[in-house]
Amino acid sequence: MNFDNVIIAHTTWKVKIQNSINSGERIDPGTISKDNNCELGKWIYGEGAKYGSLPEFQMLKQKHAQFHLIAAETIRKVAGLPKSEALKLLGLGTAYSQASSCCTNAISALRSKIG
Repeated sequence: MNFDNVIIAHTTWKVKIQNSINSGERIDPGTISKDNNCELGKWIYGEGAKYGSLPEFQMLKQKHAQFHLIAAETIRKVAGLPKSEALKLLGLGTAYSQASSCCTNAISALRSKIG
């Protein structure tokens, strides 16, 4: 697992959502809410499951699932909002921002543990 790549993939969701807000292009929240569709999710529920006894793995699994749910919720909320209001939902201190940081920190913690 290339943890650097999955950190980048999850942090770029903010840009994807911003682009969606600015362009009006729809992102399917139902797809985003599933934590087993992305590269990291496939690893967590597949090959990575062998690390299931590690607290860092359990934390990552939880924070990753939470990130996907909050990202989907954010996508649902921005629909129909004025752009300026929608973009505020991605700012510092928001549920999205906190979930993204927690997910990234959990990835880093597991990477430090297993190398």
